Formats: sequence, C-alpha cells, structure tokens
Amino acid sequence: VNKIRANNSVVTMENAANLNIDISAPEDGYIYTSIPYEKGWTVKIDGKKVEPICIADTLLAIPVTKGEHNVTMSFIPNGFILGLSLFLLAVAICIVIIVLSKRKEKTK
Repeated sequence: VNKIRANNSVVTMENAANLNIDISAPEDGYIYTSIPYEKGWTVKIDGKKVEPICIADTLLAIPVTKGEHNVTMSFIPNGFILGLSLFLLAVAICIVIIVLSKRKEKTK
C-alpha cells in the first residue's frame, strides 16, 4: 500500500466518457483501472495512441513506460457513429418529405 501511495497520480474526469491522468511511473508496467474493458476506448499517452489491454477477463489496463506521463482516455460506444448517422439521415428524409408535401399543397 505504501508503494502505491508513493506513486501519486492525478485523475481528472471531464465527463463520464473522458478521463485525464497525470502519472509518474517508477518503472515500466501497467495502469490498472476498475473500468470494465470494452471496445470503444481510445487511450493516448503523451499524445500518442496506445492500445489498452483486458486484464482478469474484465478490466481495462494501460501499458506505460518509466517516467512522467499524461494519459488521456475517451470512450465512444460501438455503433454510436453508425446510429448517429442513421438518425441524421432519418431527420433529413423527414424534412424533405415535409418540404415536398408543403410544396404540393401550395401548387393545388
């Protein structure tokens, strides 16, 4: 416990999907989190993208090298971009249908 406490890190949570961690790693290793592993996490260490790993078949861990680092994590659920695109397409189609039906009413 004392060894863990000696390696202070500062975690800033911007919102539920964005984390910022300032860490001083005494040696190469991993940042273990209590965050469930799920595809959709983007992790950058000092601005360079790294691939998180799954530990204990459930949790997210991040490989780090010795030294001081800034780790940023962001999450976009799988299917979010596709769902958002389909939603926007549906809204555009509805707008086109409404505009065309109003034009048709005016011509009558």
